[in-house]
Amino acid sequence: QAFVETIRLRDDELLKAQTKENGDVFMWLKYEATRGNAAAQQRLAQMLFWGQQGVAKNPEAAIEWYSKGALETEDPILIYDYAIVLFKGHGVKKNTRLALELMKKAASKGLHQAVNGLGWYYHNFKRDYVKAAKYWLKAEEMGNSDASYNLGALHLDGIYPGVPGRNRTLAAEYFYKAAQGGHAEGTIRCSLYYITGNMENFARDPEKAVIWAKHIAEKNGYLGHVIRKALNAYLELSWHEALLYYVLAAEAGIEVSQTNLAHICEERPELARRYLATNCVWRYYNFSISQINAPSFAYLKMGDFYYYGYQNHSKDLELSAQMYSQAALEGDSQPMILKHQGQNNLQMYILPLKTPVTLDQSKRNLLLRTI
Repeated sequence: QAFVETIRLRDDELLKAQTKENGDVFMWLKYEATRGNAAAQQRLAQMLFWGQQGVAKNPEAAIEWYSKGALETEDPILIYDYAIVLFKGHGVKKNTRLALELMKKAASKGLHQAVNGLGWYYHNFKRDYVKAAKYWLKAEEMGNSDASYNLGALHLDGIYPGVPGRNRTLAAEYFYKAAQGGHAEGTIRCSLYYITGNMENFARDPEKAVIWAKHIAEKNGYLGHVIRKALNAYLELSWHEALLYYVLAAEAGIEVSQTNLAHICEERPELARRYLATNCVWRYYNFSISQINAPSFAYLKMGDFYYYGYQNHSKDLELSAQMYSQAALEGDSQPMILKHQGQNNLQMYILPLKTPVTLDQSKRNLLLRTI
């Protein structure tokens, strides 16, 4: 499995940041980390622990940097990360005493993750729910979504201090707040509430349930592995391999793979013609704009295709206007003025930035049709 990263092939700066253990970026970070640069130590440890930016997972090496940073610097994130490693014994012998000491130190520096971590300690190690709730309430005030989820779990389990019995309604409210902050398990619980509709504050909404579940599903490590193989192949100029893995992820519905695949097909049209029995550029940009959070540049691409006509696709100024309008709403473009020369007159399509995008059913069907 691999950490899922959103890396677009059109983003040159992000591509330059990809590295390997012998790459310039990695070697520079290692040099800075050796000199005691806390930010470099933190980034290096994260890359090694999770396998990010093209670096292979190496938890043992990551822990060395976590340890060095936590014990030699005053960086609260490094202190917190190493405390978690010691609590859980990831690649190192468990040391609860030192872990608690480090967690308290990080919390004293105002790190909300560490405040939440203290609540986790008192809940799991001491079964002291009063102290756990106290720290989680404080962490939640600081904006920690884990704390919101944990408070919900206390209500769901019926062990919230001073509140008799289980309170599923309050639990759901905390889970929703956690989900809004990006918490994975909170999002899954809310998705379940929306699909069943058996909670008074969650009316049944299958569409929203799918949207929330999809958000979490796309963070799956197996998908991340396929996407990473595609990116590595692209960086190594192994076009056929990159095409294969991006097709797999794109057909699974992953937006970044859809737009990256369309980008490759634009860069190397002969490759697309040889291996794909479809208009690759049109197909995958068109797929991408049906996503929940489609990127604005994909709307601009489709707007151009509809405005000028694209290969065997006819011009459609109405759909072009809708695409440009949506791109403008996403903040990627200025209001568009499209000119359409009629037989005896010139029509102007003026799209203000705040115009809501609406399509009749026939146009929706056309957008979803691919060749």
